[in-house]
Amino acid sequence: MKTLIAVMLGISCVVLADEIADIREYCNQVMEHLDDEHGLYRTEISINTRNGIYPAIGHYQENITFYWGSDGGFVWLVLVTWNGGYASRREYGEIFYIEPV
Repeated sequence: MKTLIAVMLGISCVVLADEIADIREYCNQVMEHLDDEHGLYRTEISINTRNGIYPAIGHYQENITFYWGSDGGFVWLVLVTWNGGYASRREYGEIFYIEPV
């Protein structure tokens, strides 16, 4: 029984490693084509661009960027990035969306 569990765990790790490799490859492709002629469109939202002070959090500024792909009249979200500057910390995040088939 222990051998069966070990084999199943090994197989699942191999499958998971392949999926992670595919995700990394897709992320690298997206990052390579962010600012070139491949047709990714960008929408930017900037919050507090004048660097105002808020009583509860101090200085606060956040930028959110949406990258869109399009093909044959269909548009889909490819990547969302955000970065924020606060009085106490900075943050950065990104979410990749798989291209529809």
